[in-house]
Formats: sequence, C-alpha cells, structure tokens
Amino acid sequence: MVTHELFILGKLMERPAQGFFLQSVLAAALGPFERVSWGGVEDVVERMKGSGLVREDEIAQGDYSRKVYAITDAGRARFHALMKETGEYGAGYRDLFRVKVGCFGHVDAAARMFILEDYRGYLERLAMHATSCILSVNTWANMPEVERPNVLRAIDFTVAGTEAEIAWVEKQMETMDANARVEGRRKASGHVPDELPVRRHGLEFGAEAEIAAEA
Repeated sequence: MVTHELFILGKLMERPAQGFFLQSVLAAALGPFERVSWGGVEDVVERMKGSGLVREDEIAQGDYSRKVYAITDAGRARFHALMKETGEYGAGYRDLFRVKVGCFGHVDAAARMFILEDYRGYLERLAMHATSCILSVNTWANMPEVERPNVLRAIDFTVAGTEAEIAWVEKQMETMDANARVEGRRKASGHVPDELPVRRHGLEFGAEAEIAAEA
C-alpha cells in the first residue's frame, strides 16, 4: 500500500528505526479503527528492502544486537517521488494526504503547496458532487416527502465536513505564503536567522505576526 510505504520512508528519512517502532507509529497515525499488524508492516518493509529502498542494519548493544532499517539513496528518491505524486481520488486519499502532511519537514515549500493544492482539488470535487446530489434530491418528484429532509441532512453532513477541511487547507496555504514573504524579506536584507521558524505538525506558523510587526 502506497500510504504505508510513504509513511515508512518518511520515518526513515528522520533516522533508522526498528520494525516494531514503525508499526506502532503507523498504527497511531492511522487511528484506532484501522488494524496495523507487524506482519503487514513487515511485508511492506521486506518488499521495500527487495527493491533497494531500505536496508537492514545490525546495531551492537553490549552482548546482543538489534535490527534496524535505514533508508537508501533510492529510498529517498522514491520518497520525494511519492510526495509529488497526485495519486487517485479514492477512499484512501485522505489517509495518504495526512501522511504527506506529516512528512512536510522533508520537502520544500513548493512541494508542500502542491500537495495542499491537490488536496483542495479533491475536496472541491467532493463539494461539487454534494451540490449535484442536493439538486437531484430537491427535484426528484418520486422521492417520498418524509424521506427527503433526512437525505438532505445526510448530504449536509458531508458538506459541513468538506467545507471545514477546505478552510483548514486554505489557512495552511495562507500561512505558507506569509512565511515565503518573510523569507523573501530576510534574504533581501541579507539577514539569516539563527534558528528555523517553529514548526507544528510539519507546517510553519507565526509568519503573519512577523509581517504585521514589520509593516
């Protein structure tokens, strides 16, 4: 599964890791209702190892050693290719997007913006479909009147969630634009910050306040 592969590569971009660690963090990322077994993760890792994306290392610890997985140059290239890949707008697309957001620290601002824009396109498709459904329900002469309001209520639930996600995505895009303006001013002035901006959930925050202070 591409989502699992990208997640594992993203974690290995940070540092080598044991298999059970990869399983536990993947299970936490996907939530309490998706079963993530070590056997399933091991199958993905072994396939990636066979493709040369990861390698297996032994790290000595006293009288014993532990096995860890590390990313290869081919794995790094695969990671960046998957981050830029649009994928299919299917049932697993939301999970794939969440994994990509969690990996934002390993890609540049242009790649982050591309991922956000692609996901906004997915959400806009969902919104258009919901609008079409509302029109169909409202104009369907044979639908029992007792049923119509409940069907519309179900569609409204979808619309509300989609609109909330669109608002979140657009807020992240605005934040990235603000950070880009700040960075442009820093480069123009010749100032290089001692530390990187604070990151939360793979995104940079606080640029709006800095722009306001400089205005």
